[in-house]
Amino acid sequence: MQQRHDNPVSAILTAIRENVGRGRDAQRIPGARGSDRLDGRTVMVTGSNSGLGKAVAVELASRGARVLMACRGGIPEAGDEVRARSGNPQVEMLRVDLSDLNSVHALCDTLRDRGERIDVLVSNAGVVPNEGRKSAQGYELMVAVNFLAGTVLLDRLLHDGVIPNDTFGKNGPAAGEPRARVVFVSSEAHRTASQLDIPGLARFEAFGIKDAMRYYGRSKLCLCTYAVELSRRLTLA
Repeated sequence: MQQRHDNPVSAILTAIRENVGRGRDAQRIPGARGSDRLDGRTVMVTGSNSGLGKAVAVELASRGARVLMACRGGIPEAGDEVRARSGNPQVEMLRVDLSDLNSVHALCDTLRDRGERIDVLVSNAGVVPNEGRKSAQGYELMVAVNFLAGTVLLDRLLHDGVIPNDTFGKNGPAAGEPRARVVFVSSEAHRTASQLDIPGLARFEAFGIKDAMRYYGRSKLCLCTYAVELSRRLTLA
């Protein structure tokens, strides 16, 4: 049953309670083996200067991947840490402010002009402000960072062929070669969101910490909806 939360603590406690006992189901999905390698592959991780994103960057770099860390802050120290912890010098930090779509387009221009090929994109970056804030383009910040920025970034990378694909870039791999992968980091909070008001995403509404999780859940529901539809379109190619 879906449940709404008045504050972040309530949401966290609910998530802990609902996930108790799920370990048996989780074991059905095998984790990566120690022998699995990513040598020769390029991976980009957004929001990788801290937290989960940094841990992912370290893990992928330790498996031999060339890692592009797309972040607003932590440059260069976060990249230095990932190199040191993974033992892999193939780590580069790229500055991007996901609250500003102009910055997202600038990053895409750079990747396109450099002739980059990204084999794996981990769309991890996200924010949960304790009050309503506007992005550079006037959107509510969580809509902008948690949803719009990631979709604009991926749309550009697919259409520019930076992420090889047949649907938009017309440059997908030959038969038998590995295909690119896109991973969205979402949240169980998407289950608490009400039905999406698509036109309403363009409106900014002030809110306080009591309503922060409701708006966060909305942004994650947008992301999940986009991911499902994108998967359908890519599969049709």
